Amino acid sequence: MRILSKEIKKFENQFMPETTELIVLVKKNLGGAMVVGKYCTPNLYFVAAVNPVTNELYQAEGILTWMIKQNNVFRCKMKGMKIYRVLVRKCIPKELGENISSAMDNKYLLVKILKKNVRDERLEEIRDEYKKPVYIDDAIGRFTLNRDYDWFTGEIDWLGEKCSVYLNVESGALNADLQLEKLKAITANLAEWDSKVHKFVAVELTDLANDWQGDNETTSDITEEQFIQRIGTPSSVGIGTDNCVEFCFDDDNMFFGHTIVVRTNEMDELECADIEG
Repeated sequence: MRILSKEIKKFENQFMPETTELIVLVKKNLGGAMVVGKYCTPNLYFVAAVNPVTNELYQAEGILTWMIKQNNVFRCKMKGMKIYRVLVRKCIPKELGENISSAMDNKYLLVKILKKNVRDERLEEIRDEYKKPVYIDDAIGRFTLNRDYDWFTGEIDWLGEKCSVYLNVESGALNADLQLEKLKAITANLAEWDSKVHKFVAVELTDLANDWQGDNETTSDITEEQFIQRIGTPSSVGIGTDNCVEFCFDDDNMFFGHTIVVRTNEMDELECADIEG
């Protein structure tokens, strides 16, 4: 008889009691997990799945999850771009918030791996297509689709410095037209954007930077002008599917190696400045 802890019982109660089989094409290797007490719950994404009983193909991204002790989190036997037959329990349907991925509603508790290196022609075709490179070529630069993270990546010139770009897209999307237009609008007025982002972040975080310096009498307070000079140009710019923009800066050790992040809302208004990482 399987004895379950309270944490495991609570976790597994989110899923229907009946089991079903799926053949899944795993998206990428396991990269992390959510901590729940002494346990953790990995999320392993799959690109598509087949019901082996009905032979129906589901071309929608989903998640396999399970609960395991923290020190065993990376002992995952399933690898990216491999096909497996698994025994699972479907999550109990619930209303999703606006910021939750639709994959969360296509979530399964992994009960058992039944077979690895499964042959399925349709999933193999999807895998072959998934591996093909996808580019956006524009006068502003070339951007390459990273399907694992659902974004196009590239570089632009930011007032003489290289700046990485991330154009986030919905899962399965092969273009980023709206995000690219937003990026081009920023670069068309780059000096103006550079000035207002720097002024905003300096006002928001200079006092905090001085707090982080502590009571070191040999260190004078950082001014807003010094703060702007020290963070330099953005290390990256990210544009989301919601039309919001995220500017990331190195902190020049003012926050001991954290990343400085400035975000806009969908109306291009600077909304917040934080430190992360």
